Amino acid sequence: MNNLATRAKNSFTLNFIIVISFVFILRGYPVPFEDELVYLLSPLKQLDSNFLLNDWTFSRPDKAHLVFNVLMAPFYSLLSLEFIGWSGRIICWSLIILALFRIGRLFQISLWMITISILLWLAVTSEVAVVGGEWIIGGFGGKSISYFLLLFSLLGFINNKVVLPSIFLGLCFSFHPAVGLWGGIATISSLIVLKYPIKKLCQIIFLTALFSLPGVIPLIPLVFGNNNVSIDEWKFLALMRLPRNLDPFSWGKVNILALYILFLFNWLHSLRNKENHAIRFLISFQFFLGLFFLLGIFFRYNANFDFLKFYPFRLFPVFVQLFFFFHLMNAYLYLNEKKLMRATAVIGLVALLSFPNALGEFVDQVKFNYGLWIEKEDDLQMAYKWVSKNTPNGSIIISPPLRKECSYLSKRAQIVNWRVPTPDRIGEWRERLECMVGKVETYNPWDRLKKMEDHYNHLKEEDIELIIKKYGGDYLVSRGNYNYPLFFSSGTYKVFLLKKPIVSKLLPK
Repeated sequence: MNNLATRAKNSFTLNFIIVISFVFILRGYPVPFEDELVYLLSPLKQLDSNFLLNDWTFSRPDKAHLVFNVLMAPFYSLLSLEFIGWSGRIICWSLIILALFRIGRLFQISLWMITISILLWLAVTSEVAVVGGEWIIGGFGGKSISYFLLLFSLLGFINNKVVLPSIFLGLCFSFHPAVGLWGGIATISSLIVLKYPIKKLCQIIFLTALFSLPGVIPLIPLVFGNNNVSIDEWKFLALMRLPRNLDPFSWGKVNILALYILFLFNWLHSLRNKENHAIRFLISFQFFLGLFFLLGIFFRYNANFDFLKFYPFRLFPVFVQLFFFFHLMNAYLYLNEKKLMRATAVIGLVALLSFPNALGEFVDQVKFNYGLWIEKEDDLQMAYKWVSKNTPNGSIIISPPLRKECSYLSKRAQIVNWRVPTPDRIGEWRERLECMVGKVETYNPWDRLKKMEDHYNHLKEEDIELIIKKYGGDYLVSRGNYNYPLFFSSGTYKVFLLKKPIVSKLLPK
């Protein structure tokens, strides 16, 4: 019996199955979910220009995810969006977990300890719980591809490889510029600190730059061009729409301090493993990510919102928490051989206490995921589906801008979506938005959304006529009561005809 238990603990296949099953339980949301409602539609738009015809949000290519869109678009001619989403998730999850097991091995801990570390990390790092709102294992998109490329790049450099990890690091930027930017700078900075030979460094920088070009070239006009995006518009985006990602002042000082307590433990523990090249490399990697995080806070403090468009807060929170559990397991395993300094032990205890209750977080995430699967279709979703089946392609619908699934369910053009800001047209995005929901002001986030929804559902007919005049509109989806012809009612939501729509050439006559 003991031999069977030992073999089970040392079986990679069993440990892998445990972790990926845990991921399905925690992150196996129905496809598409959240960001997938945008990122899995963009390749379809890339393939078929008549998809979401006349839609303003999707009227321009998504420059930040162009490589992902071009790569995935051909699959949409053969496979459904849902199948692509699930396949992409499973492949990315598997590769990320494989990389995490290999990184865990660098800490000289056993397989079951690596598994426990990953499970704890997953349990306490939901998108909501993590400072900065970031995740590594989640939905399918350019970011999930970028993260497994970054992880394998780190492993390659630790093993003194040059060509393949450099290519991976460049592609990491091409698939997701924010992950690739900070991950790439931190990686190359770590190589410099660890005194890699100049010849190797030059090769690495050249290959990384070369394979990042597919992602760099489309972004040059956005970053350096005159796209008329003002500082005030970036401020609006950071403080109103994306405070969870871009405004450290909204996260709480204690939460930010906790991240640096975790890093301090990791660093102090690494001093007991000076001979371990891998741990020294990963500590340096965390140090630079933490430095970028502080740099973001500095620019936020000085109201330099233009810098925040580079998302400097993404990587540090998720990586420092991941490596903390690996360091903790190593400290536990070698406690007798390498006694921890008292200060290190105290900081480790404080770091552990800084985490939310792992069991509570796990239960909450499981409940949330289960709720999504059993959730019944609501009235607004029914209205969107009716629109998709009963209106011509190319019709423009005036619909509640707070729900992300409009484009996916209705398959019709929308005036604007609060959930999908357009970085190169923030001013126009805000104008369209405030035409429908009123002035977006600094309230509590939940109060703000409630106020916006209430304003939309109480638009006057003259407000709607103004929207039609400025942006077009063939149908109206609203809770309000109007004199327009009523086409459909799902209960609380109604679909009104605003004007005779332009019939798509794709529809049979």
